[in-house]
Formats: sequence, structure tokens, C-alpha cells
Amino acid sequence: MRKKIYLDTWLNLKPYDKQAPTDKYYLRLCNEVYDVLRQDDFLISSELKLSESRIQSLACFLTCYFEDLVSGTNVWNSFVRKHQELYGRLIPFYAVDETYVEEEINLEDVMFLIWYFLDLDVLGKFLSPHHIMFFNLGNAVFPIFEKAWEYAPENVYLRSFYEMDPTNTNYYDARRLMDRILYETYLFAVDMLDVLDDDVTALIEIAERDKLAKSMLIDLYKDVRDDVTLGQPTKLLSRYAKDWVMDILGPEHPVTAACREMSPRVKGSFLYKGQDEETVELEYIATGHRFLMTKKSFDYSDELVEVDTIVNIGLVRWEGVWWFSGSYFKLGFNPDYVLDKRNSMDERAKVSFLDEDQEGMKAFFAKQQESFRAFTGGYDMAFMPTPEVEGFINTLMEFYNEGLGLDDQSKEQFDQRLREAGIRLAAKEKKIEDKKTQDSSEIAVVFFNPKKGLEVAMYVYSAFPLPNNPYFDESQTAEHVQTLFLSENTSKELCLYCMDHFGEKLPVFQEGLWKLWMDDIDFLLRYWKRENYHSAHSIVAV
Repeated sequence: MRKKIYLDTWLNLKPYDKQAPTDKYYLRLCNEVYDVLRQDDFLISSELKLSESRIQSLACFLTCYFEDLVSGTNVWNSFVRKHQELYGRLIPFYAVDETYVEEEINLEDVMFLIWYFLDLDVLGKFLSPHHIMFFNLGNAVFPIFEKAWEYAPENVYLRSFYEMDPTNTNYYDARRLMDRILYETYLFAVDMLDVLDDDVTALIEIAERDKLAKSMLIDLYKDVRDDVTLGQPTKLLSRYAKDWVMDILGPEHPVTAACREMSPRVKGSFLYKGQDEETVELEYIATGHRFLMTKKSFDYSDELVEVDTIVNIGLVRWEGVWWFSGSYFKLGFNPDYVLDKRNSMDERAKVSFLDEDQEGMKAFFAKQQESFRAFTGGYDMAFMPTPEVEGFINTLMEFYNEGLGLDDQSKEQFDQRLREAGIRLAAKEKKIEDKKTQDSSEIAVVFFNPKKGLEVAMYVYSAFPLPNNPYFDESQTAEHVQTLFLSENTSKELCLYCMDHFGEKLPVFQEGLWKLWMDDIDFLLRYWKRENYHSAHSIVAV
């Protein structure tokens, strides 16, 4: 029996469950794509090991791109426009000529989409977009779309899911559109559904371990979903759901203006301070910031009676008003709990975006960086076995705090006391003995990130051939550079430090695939780093 794709599989990447009038047509086209893809040996080879269901998903994904352009849902076009705005080129990796037509189907689009879909499947690795298979697969699939382009019907029903009434700027309706874009739209669902599933799986494991009530589990699920919807950017261009809403709706739509001014979600512990007919007043415990939450978004105000009741809640500022978003739990007042929150740097960092004095924050970080360099003999990073990291950071902070306001002579005396206490300032040593007995996999890089403060990175020390790095091993450079760039846990700033200082010195950047990728390195940093691409001035704990 000939294998084929059925309607339920086709609807997996749709924002609706009921069949639209045009779905029969597109399902037939999708099966044509599937037949072509099944003929390619590479997709079922040992290198990729794509199952029949994944090949079917790829066929659906590519056909959704075609349907998107025919129907004018503005999903793919938003990506292309933003890429051109950022980089002056229509799409990544592939040079296009006069045959490329914006807002119509293109061979290069299909090649890129096949790369994107397949690369998401190879966790921990990276498929080079310049592999010949993407050219071959694109040229096999594109003629199907080219033949159908002139006669394919618009899916008007699909388009309606990416529109909003201009008179409606309700936060929850806008958030529903954000959800739809991330989890029910072909271009992003193949990425973001896995992110959401991972977080939900972790939540279920915690719920089973702690035997949480079903009602609490439902509330926590809302919270996890909000975390992803509002706080996790897509791999494509490292943009958040609200950014894609703005691109899809267009600059003139009122919801676009609301999204532009929307705050990050503040999720944490507050003290209840009172209420009136329209608002509930809350105080963020860690910093003392006051929040007036609109009762239009909160159905539990009658439960809040006693002042200083602890409230764990999520809030978003929308059109100048704070809205409840996520989950809500209340606790009785607990002074130890309050003290812990007020002493937590992580909790304070969550509302750092509210501080108006950004220039003051930059000056603060500049002063810390100056202290770091003084401590390491002029370097922005230090290298050490992981057991020494905590002591290094503690001593560094002592050095910084005691150095505030000291004259040069006092600073020199303090530096001398550090030496006498046995703290080795490796960068100030003229010769460093290579510790061959140390397990090299346990070597940490402590980097002063000018945007985020101290950053600790593992398995990347041979990407930095600095004089104060006794562990540098040229034979490991290629591996460590790959780890540095592909890991979601390392920052954009650390990668750029490597490129800016050693891009012309390390052979890995001058040859092979890395040389091909250099023109698209910022796109790739957004793709590889997601959250860590967007570093803001914020005091964070290491």
C-alpha cells in the first residue's frame, strides 16, 4: 500500500482543528512533496535517520510555507523583511539574484527551510547549510510549488487567525495571538513546541515527585506556558512572540504599538499592600518596587485581605497598566522568606529593566570591569580549575569592594596582601607552569561580560590563546570554538571576544566551514544562542 499523509497529520501545524475548504487541495499537494522527499536516500540514511513520520512532517512544513505565501498570512514574509532589515540580504546563507521575487515562492527559500527543519532534528550538532543535499532537495521540491503557484487557492480561513480587530487591544487576546504564532504556526512551532514540551515535562516530573494537586498543576502549567510565550525567543532571529506579532500585524496596527511598549514579565514574590475599585497594590519584595495591578485581569482580589500577605504572581505591563499573567499563589507572612528574597541577586535582577538610570548601570559595570582587569593584570578573563572558581570570585569581590575609594598606594597594599594570602594572580606571573596533572575538562573560563557581569564557561578554554591561559591546547581549539559558539549557555559577548581578538590568529576561522559561515555569523549567533544573544545590563549571580 502506498504511504500517504492524512488530514490529521496535515492539521498538526495549523491554528485550527476543523478542516478548511482549501485543506483538501493542500493535502494533495503535500503528498506530492512527500513522494519526492521519500525518494531521497539521504533523509533515511544513517546520518540523519529520519523516520517516515518526520519526513511527513517535513512535507507538511514545506507545503505550509507555500500555503502561507499564497494566502497572505504574512509569516514567511515577516521573517524575510526582518532579515533584510538586519543584514541587507533577503535570506541567510544563499546568494540570490534577479530571479528571486519577494512575497512569492523561491528555490532559496525552500533550501533554507529544509536546512532549518533538519538542523532542529540534530541536537548538539550543526548541519552546514552549504551541504549539497539542501540544493538537491530544494530542486526536487520546488518544481511542485512552481507548477501549482498560479492556480493554488487562498486559505482565507487560515489568514483570519493572523489578524486582530484594530479596536481590540486586550492583553489576553494579544497573548493568544502570541501563543498561536509560537505553537500553531509552521515556521515557529517546529522549534518552540519542543521548548514548551521540555518545560512541561520537567513540571510533570516535579508534580509527581511532590504529589501536587491537579488544580495546582494546572496553574503551574499556565505559568510555564507564560514563561515560554513571553520569555523565550525563537531560534530564527532570536525574536520574541511579541516581535513576530508586530511584524505580522504591521506597524500601523494598535496592537503593534502595545507590543512595542510591553514589559518583560515580572514573576516573583510580592507583599500585598491594599486595593481600591480598580487596582491591587503589590510591592516586589526584593527591591521595594510598587506595582498597581488592574482588577480587569485578576479575579482573586477578594482573597487578599491582610496587608503584607505574600503573593507569588506574574505581571506584565500592557498599555501602561500591570496585568496578571501566569499563575497566582498566596502565603502567610514569613520574615525569613522576605529576608531571603531581599538578599537574592537573582530576584533583584528580574526587575532591573525598571531602573531608569541605564547610564549609571553602564558606569557601574565599567568600574567593575576596571577592577577585574586590575585583579587579573589587564585581562578580561581568567582560567582556573572549577574548584577554584568560587574562591576566585569571592576574592575578586573583596578586592572590588575594598578598592572602592582607595588611593593607588592603598590599592597596591591590598594587592600585596592578596599575594601574601596565597591568591595567585596568574596574569601577573611572567611564566605559568602548565599543570598537566589537572583534568583539562574541568578548566573554567571566568569572563567579565561588559553587559552581564561575571560569566563562567566550561569546555572552551582553548578558544582563547591568551598569555594568562596555561591550559591552552591548540589541538583542542576547533572543538572548543564549536562548543563556544553552538552552546546556548555561553553569551554572544564571549563569542565576539573570541572573534575580535583571535579571529585572524586561530586557523579554525580561516578555513573550511567556519570561513563560509562568517558572512552569516550574527544570524547564527541569534540562532544558536536564543536568550543569551540579548544581553542587557543587569547585576546577576554566577
